[in-house]
Amino acid sequence: MGRWSASAAACLLFVGLAQAGNEAILHSITERCSEALGPYGEDMVEMCVQQDLDALVALGDYPEQHQPLVADCREEMQRYGWSMIRTCVDQRLASAEE
Repeated sequence: MGRWSASAAACLLFVGLAQAGNEAILHSITERCSEALGPYGEDMVEMCVQQDLDALVALGDYPEQHQPLVADCREEMQRYGWSMIRTCVDQRLASAEE
C-alpha cells in the first residue's frame, strides 16, 4: 500500500476506529482503495478512504429497523466499499418511500 496523507478529521476517525478494535475494517478499506485507485495517485486513495470511513460511520447511525437492509446491501456491494453500501441502502430506502 502506498503512503497517503489524510486530513486531521480522517486521522482522528481512523485512530478512533482502530482503538475501538476495528483494525480489520480499517485495513480492508485502505487496501481496497489502494488497490483500486493507487495508480491514480495518493489524493484519489485518500478520497476513497475518507468516503468509506464517512459512510461506515453514517451506516452505524441508521435506525435499528434499517439494519437488515444495511446487511443485505453489505452482502451485495461489499467489494465496492462502504460508500457504495451506503448508496445502496439510501436508494432502497428512497424507493420504499415512493
